[in-house]
Amino acid sequence: MEKRKLNKNLLKYCTACKEYFPNAWRNCPTCKKELKSFYLEYYVIGFFRKVIGIFKRILFFIIIIFLCMYGTYGIQKNERTQYIRGFNLLISKKFRAGWEEIKGALIENPLYKYVKSLTGGVPGKSPEVKKEKYSLRDVYFDINSKKNSALINSRVVFEGDSMGDFKVIRINIDSIDIETNGKAENIKFGRSWS
Repeated sequence: MEKRKLNKNLLKYCTACKEYFPNAWRNCPTCKKELKSFYLEYYVIGFFRKVIGIFKRILFFIIIIFLCMYGTYGIQKNERTQYIRGFNLLISKKFRAGWEEIKGALIENPLYKYVKSLTGGVPGKSPEVKKEKYSLRDVYFDINSKKNSALINSRVVFEGDSMGDFKVIRINIDSIDIETNGKAENIKFGRSWS
């Protein structure tokens, strides 16, 4: 029932059946529960439910902000002046300089090393670079031709070409000779290496 179409005769409400009844009735005819006041249920309790829902959202937001502030400004007493400078620069619309100040203070945070390790970086170590895997897929060899080629991964290479951290020295009938870090190595057809 809408608030604007309030029928003065239906002023009682059953919480179990969620139905409205005439004012004179005391109990619900279906479930025999005591009827509640329509005004109380529809206006007062409904209003307080909305207020409590809004309050919960605001409280959750305030708790998150408080934890962020405590995790930065609260436990970093030596960097507080740097945070204040950064926020003042942000307020004066110097966003890049302000962020650099705040970022410099955040790096000094004792929790930063844990966050950095969770995101892939470890303090004092450079991130590990994965080496690409190479595979000799095919060799195009002709005795009369001096333009022999090989198919590595999906790239055609000739003698003297460099790929990744190796150089193709010679292309044989069923293998290639490569040079990696000053060492020569023979790669047979179908073999993978990194």
